[in-house]
Amino acid sequence: MKTRGLLSSLVLVLTLSQPVFADLLYDFQWRSYARLSRWVGDELQSNDGELGDSATLTLRRASTGEWAFTFQGPAGKGRGVLAPRGPDKLVFPIAVSVGRPPAPSYLKGGSFTFTGDPDCPQTFQVEYVEGFLCRTVATACGRVNRWERSLTGQATLARGDRRCPQRSP
Repeated sequence: MKTRGLLSSLVLVLTLSQPVFADLLYDFQWRSYARLSRWVGDELQSNDGELGDSATLTLRRASTGEWAFTFQGPAGKGRGVLAPRGPDKLVFPIAVSVGRPPAPSYLKGGSFTFTGDPDCPQTFQVEYVEGFLCRTVATACGRVNRWERSLTGQATLARGDRRCPQRSP
């Protein structure tokens, strides 16, 4: 009985002593652009469009050490991963549907820059672009000649946790 009580107390102390971190919340201003050129008969037709919005972005440290993020606002929602090699696995609203055929790895990339502590960026900027260019006959590419899509965004910390107390106004 005494051992069980001691063990329970030890588990309680260890549980309470581990750091508990909340998701970091940011005000996020973003803009996306997409363009698609495809063959219609013998004519090349292009369509492009841009979206932009203010959204709430949630940033969470993944078990791999990378940052995972989601954002949502009136113009849509998105998600992705901020890895040491740059933004990855991005999904975001676009005005023109693109993405097929898939972009080759050498036509994907971006950057992530931040201010403040790496464990709690006060601000950060993300830029990402990917594209496709058909290098064979049009029918082999679903009559798509080329496409591109991009996302740029600026985030400012709205609510942190004890890693990053909010700056006083």
